[in-house]
Amino acid sequence: MEITTRQREVLSELLQGKSNKQIALSMGLSCASVSLLCVQLFRLFDVQSRLELVLKVLFGGMPSPYRADDMVVEYLFRGRVF
Repeated sequence: MEITTRQREVLSELLQGKSNKQIALSMGLSCASVSLLCVQLFRLFDVQSRLELVLKVLFGGMPSPYRADDMVVEYLFRGRVF
């Protein structure tokens, strides 16, 4: 799976729970560009939504460096019961 630098940056922001608008502001892009990059990531990872994408990256057996380590998972989900 080939992922561009921009896609990797957007993925990192998505893993932090940021909205498209927040990602656009932090990366200096338009919301439309961020939306397009998200759609590209959905296709790359064969998912239909942001939630599916995040769950697949965190728990779906993605190869390093995309797979989150236990510390990241604990940070993202601390105190939440599923």
